[in-house]
Amino acid sequence: MARAVADWPHGLATTTLYLDAEGSQYPRRSDLDPRVGHLFRLARQRAEELGGDVPAQVARDLTRIAGWLGEDFERGAVRGLAFFSRAGEGLFEPVTLPLPVYDQVVVEPEPDVAQLCAVLAACRPVVVAAVDGRHGRLLRLDAGDVEELDLEEDGPPRQVDTDLELGSFDRHEEELGREHYRAVAQVLVHELERRPVTHLVLDGPPEAVVELEQFLPPLIRSQVVGRMALPMRSGSTELAAAASEAVGGTERARRASLLHDFRERAHTRTGVAVGLEATLDALAEKQAGMLVVERGFEAAGGRCTRCGRLVPGGGPCPNCGAATGTLDNVVGSAVADAVRHDLPLEFVVAGDLEDLGRIGAFVPRRGATASWRSDHA
Repeated sequence: MARAVADWPHGLATTTLYLDAEGSQYPRRSDLDPRVGHLFRLARQRAEELGGDVPAQVARDLTRIAGWLGEDFERGAVRGLAFFSRAGEGLFEPVTLPLPVYDQVVVEPEPDVAQLCAVLAACRPVVVAAVDGRHGRLLRLDAGDVEELDLEEDGPPRQVDTDLELGSFDRHEEELGREHYRAVAQVLVHELERRPVTHLVLDGPPEAVVELEQFLPPLIRSQVVGRMALPMRSGSTELAAAASEAVGGTERARRASLLHDFRERAHTRTGVAVGLEATLDALAEKQAGMLVVERGFEAAGGRCTRCGRLVPGGGPCPNCGAATGTLDNVVGSAVADAVRHDLPLEFVVAGDLEDLGRIGAFVPRRGATASWRSDHA
């Protein structure tokens, strides 16, 4: 989703609008109207500053957004809204989000996908595989939705059949157990091949979880981020809540480790770019291995009209000396460039990198000298 929007061609102006639609704070549709009006005024003001044909373009965008809100918006479980519009070129993408965002409007030549990427990163789908000696369950948690997949249950073995086939009821029961775990594993593998995830949670008695893992390929075992021991009869909501907590704990620990590593490298000045200018340099020189950004961080800057390099502040391009087009939020453009070039993104809580410029990048290839031209050059 983010890649599709980020890949929009460079245009005269794109209107990006994010709206907090958290139901507990804004329970009625009419509660959103004053804030929508405020964001629209800011968009028109920015369009007037840019001049030329931009005000007319933005007016079409705001009409399209207002029409969608008036006719197509159904609150449901929606907690945030994002709009990307270049109506004059037939480009319009409304996105409903399961997490809140902060109100923001940006009028730039390119979409600002930073908040969208942050929400998507926090809503990675999770699969829960629950198993015991006889039964199995699979649940998929995706953007607040819980989907339970059907699994056939094993029937009880019959004494007469086992005596004839294997000569031992106990031996046959063990074989049935292995077949059961193998069958659950096969369904799980098929589901992850069809709809991949990076987070897998296993639930059940410890001995059953161990048995199931024996039939999982190494790659899938590496995706296990939590193990639980809730009863098989637990409701889907209960399993989903426990799995979300397990994933949340794993993610918090992983993020804390990443931040610790980043700070250690920043202290020794090895392997990281720290602050906006150094980070944009690392992106331009194709040295960044992962972009790390505080949620909500914005900064003015520009993009070179010749080579596409992002620069903080204003002034000519440090790479080729050409003029730079003004960007109200160069951080959003940096995130978009990272998405276009499949660069890993890590969004951290506001304040986590406050003393380090609020943005940085891991730089695993410091000696690299190759540069890339932006798709928008």
